Amino acid sequence: MRNLAKFIFLFTKSFFEKKHRFILLTPDLTIFQFNKVFLFDKKKGKFISQIIRDKYDYITIIEIYFYQCYDLENFDIYKIIKKDIETKNSLIVDCGSNIGCSTNFFLETYGNSKIISIEPDKENFQVLKRNVNSSRVQLINNAVSNEIIHFKVSSNTLHADDNRGKNIVEVNDTSFPKSITINDILSDKLNVNLYPLLIKIDIEGFENNLFEKNVEWMDKFKILIVELHDWMLPKKSISKNYFNAICRSMEKNDRDILIKGENIISIKI
Repeated sequence: MRNLAKFIFLFTKSFFEKKHRFILLTPDLTIFQFNKVFLFDKKKGKFISQIIRDKYDYITIIEIYFYQCYDLENFDIYKIIKKDIETKNSLIVDCGSNIGCSTNFFLETYGNSKIISIEPDKENFQVLKRNVNSSRVQLINNAVSNEIIHFKVSSNTLHADDNRGKNIVEVNDTSFPKSITINDILSDKLNVNLYPLLIKIDIEGFENNLFEKNVEWMDKFKILIVELHDWMLPKKSISKNYFNAICRSMEKNDRDILIKGENIISIKI
């Protein structure tokens, strides 16, 4: 009953309130082996669907499509950056794509963009491939780091049942896969002529590694969206390298800092 009441609340608000672009049409029915969520995009007048596995995937749906945690249109600065968004052939890099909800949101929102969608966990990546189907999106089953390393994906012992909370761990074993770097993505010949519009980073604590060094790419992106995970990995100062890196970047480029939900959004002005 609680889940049904929550769905009725979400459906009613998303249906009647103008600030909500997407109407949530389906409750979480995964306990009945129904693994799809349907939504209606009021802006484009079309139905979309997402495959989910459990309540955690449904929470991701709510965060991205109901709370619109990656939507920038309600910020005043959007009017300033709107021209870049609408006119330039842009590049969006989605680090930690999970099952593809964020990638699909960017796909529907930024029509002139190529999107590189990166997810290290193989189980998540299989669902991502089913959810995202567009020639504008490049799917990569890998991890991002500050330099090329060998890594493994490990479950967080504090949140072992949550598929969103899997961590990247560096290993000294060449039999494990190699990571990729943001600098290498930007220097790829397929991407060099694209405008680095947005990078979203939700990598479950490995941002501590990513922002430690080799962060030249930060100065190139117009929009940085980062979720920090000190709450998930206490007493490890996970966010320290991010704040050091963003302060250094702001010495070279003026940036506005915005907060939306769990995300810190930095926009170059």
